Amino acid sequence: MKSYNCKYCDTSFTTRNHMVMHECCCPYIGVKKGYKLCKTCGKERLLKEFNKNKSRYDNLNGQCKECTKKYVNSWLSDTFTEDFSSY
Repeated sequence: MKSYNCKYCDTSFTTRNHMVMHECCCPYIGVKKGYKLCKTCGKERLLKEFNKNKSRYDNLNGQCKECTKKYVNSWLSDTFTEDFSSY
């Protein structure tokens, strides 16, 4: 079966239509190879600065590790207001 690759990020597709649709919104357009844009802070970061996520097309989270950590910490502080240090 023939496969098609995105010319920006080398993601493989089985149909040309999927590849064309992907290239319209590929987050790697204009980004250096080995880097990715964080969807939260908008900074261009190395691929190793993203957590793995098998459900995404590039196997990487959309947020960088730094932004993910900030989000989780703010969520935890908003959700759990009790002081658990006495336990």
